Amino acid sequence: MARASDSEARTICSQDQKPLYVPERLFPPVLSFNKSKRETDFDHQETLGSEIRRDHPANRRRCLPTCAERTSEMMRLPEARPIPHEWLVAEANGIYAGLVRVETECIQVDNAQLSNTDANSRLNDKQWQILIELHRTLLHEHHDFFLVIQHPSATPVMREVASQYSMPGRMWRHGIHSFLELLRQRLPSSLEHMLAFLSLAYGMMTLLYETVLDFQDTWIECLGDLGRYRMAIEDSDNTEREIWRGVSRRWYSMASDESPTTGRLYHHHAILARQNPLQQLYYYIKSLCVPIPFSSTRESMMALYYIAISLSCSLLGYGSESNVLMRAISKRPEGTDAAVDRGMTPEAIPDESFKLSLDFAKRTITAVIRRSSYDNTLSFAYSILVFMNHLTRHPAAMFHLGNSYPWKETADMLNVLLLSYNHGYDGQRYFRLWRKDQVLRPLPEDFAMRGLPYSADHFPDRWFRNGNMDEDERNLELPSHSEERKVRILSLGWRIATLNEWLIWDEDTQLFSASKGQGVEPCQHTGADKRPNHD
Repeated sequence: MARASDSEARTICSQDQKPLYVPERLFPPVLSFNKSKRETDFDHQETLGSEIRRDHPANRRRCLPTCAERTSEMMRLPEARPIPHEWLVAEANGIYAGLVRVETECIQVDNAQLSNTDANSRLNDKQWQILIELHRTLLHEHHDFFLVIQHPSATPVMREVASQYSMPGRMWRHGIHSFLELLRQRLPSSLEHMLAFLSLAYGMMTLLYETVLDFQDTWIECLGDLGRYRMAIEDSDNTEREIWRGVSRRWYSMASDESPTTGRLYHHHAILARQNPLQQLYYYIKSLCVPIPFSSTRESMMALYYIAISLSCSLLGYGSESNVLMRAISKRPEGTDAAVDRGMTPEAIPDESFKLSLDFAKRTITAVIRRSSYDNTLSFAYSILVFMNHLTRHPAAMFHLGNSYPWKETADMLNVLLLSYNHGYDGQRYFRLWRKDQVLRPLPEDFAMRGLPYSADHFPDRWFRNGNMDEDERNLELPSHSEERKVRILSLGWRIATLNEWLIWDEDTQLFSASKGQGVEPCQHTGADKRPNHD
């Protein structure tokens, strides 16, 4: 899309520009459905009921015109004339000038009321209604402005004006959010008016979502925010509160599907998950570890110190740029030729928090994968191996992690899973993580890992093509998931073993073992001779 020149953009959004009068002849005339002569005669016959009996069989067909006759006599729509660009610019100028006047008034009123801490200065119902009407006017001005600049006859320069002047953000900030904060500050006396304004704002955002498609992502997030406001003020009816929680979660899920690397959206999810502290912690951590982190989450997480740290993200330092693993897996800055120094630079020296996280992660992973015979541990093992498989491509990361990870226990787990398969298979052919005929069936943990930096190159293209399913359907556990997880775990284990550094695949015994270089002895699985042979 062409960039708007400063002069042209200023012309379109000049406050001094007055709207150009558009003659009435530009608009199509009101459609005239005049009666035909036959219909007029028919009405006359109805009036003269004494002379012609309509219900007489001989007259019934003569009195009623056929459908084909009526259709042939209908008037055609007048030809639509294109609207010249100059008239669109003039209309946009006029709307924008009025919009700025109303916006300025809203800002002044909201700031004055928000700064007024006098408990005796309560607004009466009439004053609240005046303020609601003022903000309603601003929302309508924005809506009209969006419709004009996105008219089919508008040029690319006109279409870019909304982004250049931050119109969606201004609409939310001055037209909705500031006034909602004022209403929230005056609760409970303002409850009735807050409900009315939330209904008004939600309806306007829904209309914009359906008509102004260029900013659909913004409208989706705003609808989620409005649903969260509505949920927060519902104290008397728990059912109604949960309904709005679900509505808000649905909008946020749509937004995170469109922008899975934006941490702010996962922060919104965390706020909705207050009744589930573990899930809330997961969303808080994810909001910090995605490529576009939401730094304010760090303050919100302080209230959840009693929950166990999420392993993979804790090893990444919750997205901290100084974390040794984050530095190792980050892309090298463009224009530099310096190779990664395997973590030996002063900036890459592990700090005390990393050592504590690593020790906690090692003990937790060991405890879980030792119970690999239970199907409910497979999702944990799969998620950890996705993380480790990504790190094996970064020598600097494995320099800090390779010797501490429980490779022997991982090899034991892989060999236990091998008991389900025939002896004598070709690992390279069978353990392929993704196949051309792979059914697009993401696991619940696939959605959970989506957007994190270490899963960016894990999933095939269009893997989340059917990602518009609701939250409950995503988390639905199917009987086939256990078998799918086993195949993925073995495939990831085989991938790591092909490097011959941490895991080893023995073609003769067809067993996994841990590399001797990791300070452990090769794994000898005692149950290997019990594996069924169906050759």
